[in-house]
Formats: sequence, C-alpha cells, structure tokens
Amino acid sequence: MWRPFRFDEEFPNYRYKGALPIGADESKEAETCNEVFDKFLAFCEHRVSMDDMALSTLIGYREILDRIFRPEIGPDAFKGIVYTRLAEIVSVNTEKVKKKTYNNVTSAVRTAFKFGYRDRPGQFNPALALSTFRITSKDRPKVDPFTIEDAETIIATSHRMHGEWYGNYEEFRFFTGLRQSEQFALEISDCNLQAGRISITKAVVEGQEKNRPKTNQDREFALCRRALQVLQAQLALRERVVAAGQITHRFVFFSAVGEPLRTTYLPYNRWTEVLATLPIRRRKPYNSRHSYQLAPDGRPQSTAGRAGRWSQRRSDGTHVCRLDQRREAHGFEDDKSVPGRSPIGVRLHL
Repeated sequence: MWRPFRFDEEFPNYRYKGALPIGADESKEAETCNEVFDKFLAFCEHRVSMDDMALSTLIGYREILDRIFRPEIGPDAFKGIVYTRLAEIVSVNTEKVKKKTYNNVTSAVRTAFKFGYRDRPGQFNPALALSTFRITSKDRPKVDPFTIEDAETIIATSHRMHGEWYGNYEEFRFFTGLRQSEQFALEISDCNLQAGRISITKAVVEGQEKNRPKTNQDREFALCRRALQVLQAQLALRERVVAAGQITHRFVFFSAVGEPLRTTYLPYNRWTEVLATLPIRRRKPYNSRHSYQLAPDGRPQSTAGRAGRWSQRRSDGTHVCRLDQRREAHGFEDDKSVPGRSPIGVRLHL
C-alpha cells in the first residue's frame, strides 16, 4: 500500500538528523494556515527592512491573505489543504476581475505556501499547481494621456480650489512625469536650480521612505522651462512657510499646513474634487505621467507626442515640447505665466 515518504522513518539512525528541516515534527503536523501566514508575513517584513522587498508587495500580500484566505482556511491544518480547495477559493474571489488582479491573488497564496512547505521537504505543495494568466499587450491598460488644454485646465482649477501648494504639486508632475512616490521624496538637496536639474534617488511609499525609486535606478534629468518655473515657485512658497514655523522637514512638496506628503490619500482626494468640477473625462492621476516624459537626451517629450498632443517630432527622432510655441501663440513672453498658471513672481532668463 502506498504511503508518503518520511525521511526519519526510512533512515532512523542518520547521524546528521539534527541538521535536517523539521518536516516530521508533530508541531508542524498540527500547524494551521494562520500560523504559517503569520510567519510568512513576519519574514516579508524582515525582507522589507533589508531593502529586499518592496513595501507595496508586503502590503499586497497581507491584504490578500487577510481578505481572501484567512476567512476560508485560516484555522485549518496547513498540511490538509488540497489543490482543489485553493483553486475554488481563488475562482470565487476573482470573478469579473482583470488578469493582473487574478495573478496577484494567486501569487500571494503560492508564495505563502512555498514558504510554509520549506519546512516539509518531500511533500507536495498544492499551491504550485495554481496557474497564472499570461498578460498580453491587449490586457494592459491603454495609455490615456491628457491634452495640453486639459492639463492647463486641471492646473488652473487646482490652484483656484486648493491653493498654491496643490497647484504646484500637480503642475510639476504634469511637466516632469514623476511618479507620486518620487515627488513625495524629492528633497531640497535633490534640486539644482542653477543647472535646472533634479535627481531622483528615492521614494516614499505608504508613508515609508525607500532609498531607491520604483525601478531601482537613480536618474538625473534637466527640467523644461515650465517645470523650472514651478520648482522656483514651490521653493519660494516653502521659504514663506518655513518662516512661519510650519516646516521642519527637508521635502520640497507639502500639504496646506506644511506637513510632508506621505501617502496618495490627500492628493488623490484633491484630484477627484478638481476633476468633478470639470468637463474632462475622469482618469487616475497616473495619467498625468503618461502626458509628459523626458527624451533620452534630456529634452522634454511626451508619450502622446506621436498623437500630436504635447510635442512635435524632430528630425533626429526625439520630441520637443510645444509649450514655447503655444506661449508665443498666446502672446506670452518667456518671463510670464502661461494661461492657467498663477503668477510666480520669478523672472527667468534662459
């Protein structure tokens, strides 16, 4: 009659048994899924502290395990969970979701079970049989940038509704393409006004500072004229708030009361309030990043350039921002604000 292989039964006198994983320990036999999940998340927290795992990954694992798997199998014996039960739980909780969401759920439980089965060598891990979907180009969200007219309207409304702190925040993001986590982490020491450049070397995710951006690649790039104007205005605002005793931190961008921006909660709420008053199709804030980026040579370009929105094609294959052309068309000189921007009181001679 077939029975599972047990190393300690087959080799009871093995002299290095004490150095083996404790797969046959009775405590492991009675271990529940909740106990395994707790140990798994504790190990993930350690990896985050060692900069070996992104905080967002840990948060995602915890949310999925707590919301989906703990209520279903948390109190059950870990070794008694079979593939069909896991597959049923995943299927029930991923109806009418995108492939990426399904893959995230599957990945979380697979990784947790893989961690738990390291204590059980030679035993079959049912979570490994859970498959993931292949993400094709058609499954990816369509790039949906804003037009320059929409961007100027959003910027002007942001200034009017919520003041200079938020108007500058959105305007700078439109004209630099920074991720919000990178903009949260931007410090005074990262800005070189004389050279018109900024350095992106860190991020703030869910209130936690990271010593690297999302891509793990530090970068430095030149600001276009509009972005430099916004940075000048923001630093001038910061000096006034510092003089009022409301700022003791080193960050460039902050809230109306001088507190550093640590999560997307406040900016996202302000973004929603602004778009609710405008005849502009609602999109997530990340689309402002799609609306403007930098070319490899440091010149401003747009992901929407090929659609003829923000930039024009150059003969060398790069894109150049049409901002200056639009300013000239509106009759504005280089040291004036474009329509939709509050005066910043800084004359730039570039």
